[in-house]
Amino acid sequence: MDSESLTTLMQTVVNGLAVGAVYAALGMAVAVIYRGTRVVNFAQADIAMVLTFVFWFVMGRGLPWYAALASSLVAAVLVGLLIERLILRKLVGEPLFTVVMATIGLSTILQGLAGILWGHDTYRLPEIFSGSFKVSGVSLLKTHLFSIVVASAMLAVLAVFLSRSRTGLAMRATSSDQDTAQLMGIRINRISALIWIIASLISVGAGLALGYSQFLSLAMGGFILKIFPAIILGGLDSLGGVFIGGLAIGLCVSFAGTYMGGLFGGASSEMVSYLLTFLILMVKPYGLFGARQIERV
Repeated sequence: MDSESLTTLMQTVVNGLAVGAVYAALGMAVAVIYRGTRVVNFAQADIAMVLTFVFWFVMGRGLPWYAALASSLVAAVLVGLLIERLILRKLVGEPLFTVVMATIGLSTILQGLAGILWGHDTYRLPEIFSGSFKVSGVSLLKTHLFSIVVASAMLAVLAVFLSRSRTGLAMRATSSDQDTAQLMGIRINRISALIWIIASLISVGAGLALGYSQFLSLAMGGFILKIFPAIILGGLDSLGGVFIGGLAIGLCVSFAGTYMGGLFGGASSEMVSYLLTFLILMVKPYGLFGARQIERV
């Protein structure tokens, strides 16, 4: 392999890891909700979009980035709490299809509200992570590093929180068996609200990673369909699995775009990611790291 081919290969890997980190970040927000409530939230990308718009709006008023970040985090707490209290709590015990349709409806509502508040144009986030540097001929964008660091940090924080804190252990107990957890004195409603708040906080990081690496517009909500291969590949109830699945799908998308773009056009990357997902599910129906569910009859 000559030096030019090697540089192209390494650049493809770097780009794939950066894209995969965005998939992983948003996928972990979906996985947190599913682990705790068994709800697949199709509005998670729209939540990330709204919170990223909050960041963009506050910085546009001349405030520093840390004030904008604090505003987005406060908005995340309020959004997560309101969604759980006003919508999801009312649907406890309803069929799964009803709950899924409610999240799809929520997605449409959030897009409509965002369009009313901020318009339908495509925006660029204020430059904080601009520029790039080269290592052995491979270009590393600061936005790429930001995405990778954010996704890795969120996984580490979640892992420590769920395994070491009393609240995290209560969340794990609730996700395993809500009836038993309630008998042990765990307040299920409070845990459910906390799960949605945590997912919204994760969405702040995911939305910023997506906004800085690609765009900021109402179309961010459609990104949810792109992350499902990563979520399914890693296992919907495994945060570490979703992280690895996100990186794997990101690499597949990057390699397909670099080496197969001439064969199938722009659709090659999407096709390869879903094809890989189908192949994995034929062998591992619960994903690479998902817990196998056994029902006794």
